[in-house]
Amino acid sequence: MDDRQVRILVVLTAMVAVLGLIYALAPRQGAEEPWAQEATHRVWTLEPDQVQTLSVTRGQGPPALLRRKGRTWQMVEPEAREADPRVVDRVLRELGRIELGVPLERTDPRELGLGEPPRGKVQVELRSGEQLELDLGDIAPVGWHTYARAPDGTLVVLPGHFDDEVLLPPSAFRESSVLRYELTSVVGVELHSPRGVLRVQRDEAGEWWLVDWGRADLDALENLVVSLLDLRVQAFHDELVPGGLTDPKHRAVVRLADGAAVEARFGDDLPMGRMVQTYAGDIGVLPSEMLALLDQGPTDLMDGAAFPIRRDGIDGIDLSIDGQRAELRGGQGRWQAKGLSGADAIRLVEAVRRARLDLPPKERLESLGERTGQVRIRQGDRGTRVIEIGSVEGGKRRLRDVSGGPITTLDESWIQTIVERFPKD
Repeated sequence: MDDRQVRILVVLTAMVAVLGLIYALAPRQGAEEPWAQEATHRVWTLEPDQVQTLSVTRGQGPPALLRRKGRTWQMVEPEAREADPRVVDRVLRELGRIELGVPLERTDPRELGLGEPPRGKVQVELRSGEQLELDLGDIAPVGWHTYARAPDGTLVVLPGHFDDEVLLPPSAFRESSVLRYELTSVVGVELHSPRGVLRVQRDEAGEWWLVDWGRADLDALENLVVSLLDLRVQAFHDELVPGGLTDPKHRAVVRLADGAAVEARFGDDLPMGRMVQTYAGDIGVLPSEMLALLDQGPTDLMDGAAFPIRRDGIDGIDLSIDGQRAELRGGQGRWQAKGLSGADAIRLVEAVRRARLDLPPKERLESLGERTGQVRIRQGDRGTRVIEIGSVEGGKRRLRDVSGGPITTLDESWIQTIVERFPKD
């Protein structure tokens, strides 16, 4: 190795050592300093669920005054409207993380962004009636820190930055959900579109039905209800339709167990997106591609299984078709039937489970015709579900779910596949 290479190696080694020292000493973004307890000052101990009223002011802007209302939040100022509880809860979580700060020597508060008005102000009222106020100042020039004035007036340095997490403008607290409801409270959904009205409802036994069509597909229904709940306004434009959408192209109505209903209306496509009126009455837009779910039809939401046999919760299936019978007992992938091996019993169950209805139904049938059999599905504590089997016409076998719904059909080949797997005499 010549002298030039040695010099380069020495310089590189020194640079690595300096960079390693800087990394070791530099504070990490979002990480709290390991301050000694005796060198800190307690700012407050804030439990987010104890906060009843929250006010956030950024500089000389208007304050966002929010008040808890049950499990939701209401914006009181600068205008009365629904608030987004997720945003409020996120702000409260950030405030709840503030506990300790490092007290400052005598300093002019104005030099720290804590003059009048301060860079930011947070005021809370607790359920107990206690009121607390925290002023947030400038970001400290060194480290991931912010100057602040504690509720007792002490000037401190806090770990973290709060501009994007706490000091939000009033518009950031505005409810952006197109619809709001508790998933467990939903008992019905209506989709109104140019194609007609599609209704899904839960009966007293807890079964879900596509009104006038048949059983609802639970996976498709869950996807619909969750997708509606996830819709968010991208931008508000109340000035576009001051009186609201009186002639919407689509409507989504979600009915709840307490008898209440929440509704969203969807209007024309605009260059910036699809116009929407939220459940709270606000006008905004959201991406048009998010609304394909509003045009769903019976084929999208109807359960295509001819015999609703779930993977769990079933302990018996009694089959009677064209004078032949089979009784299956077991469940959870283990089935037994007289005259069949365990493997053949499972094949019979799977043949019943795979049978599919004709979707969409071609016509409204008034009669089951000649009764040719039935399938009784034993569902444990949920009772027994009975599917009656009727006559064959045009290669189609008719079915009727005794629990409800119209007469449906399936291809006769499905029935024959099932019968072929019956025990042989």
